[in-house]
Amino acid sequence: MDKKRIRILINLIMAFTVIAVWVSMFFIHEEGMLISKGIENLKYFTELSNILESFACVFWIAVTVRKKAPGWAERIKYMACAAVALTFIVVSCFFGPLYGYLNMYKGANLFFHLIIPVLAMAEFVFLNE
Repeated sequence: MDKKRIRILINLIMAFTVIAVWVSMFFIHEEGMLISKGIENLKYFTELSNILESFACVFWIAVTVRKKAPGWAERIKYMACAAVALTFIVVSCFFGPLYGYLNMYKGANLFFHLIIPVLAMAEFVFLNE
């Protein structure tokens, strides 16, 4: 499998995961710190950056499915990756030690604070042309 197909697969996984987890947050209320329900989730940079990553993934796939990605599409992916990387760094370096890593990586936050940011950074660093 070539890099482009792997990137498309990873972007599909990220987009689907973010959307599924975010929609599940509307219906499943978890107990714990820094957890809101419904539209209140949009007050957190974590949710906003992950939704941006999801839109960037879908947009990148739509633009590059038949040809090479133009530079501006890669820049949009870079901006989204930088946003989720910032989320990852803040949670890892500041909120994790302050509130406890188990609290920060609980439930949906496991995807938004750890899995999606690491996947986005790895995809951009190792598979970007």
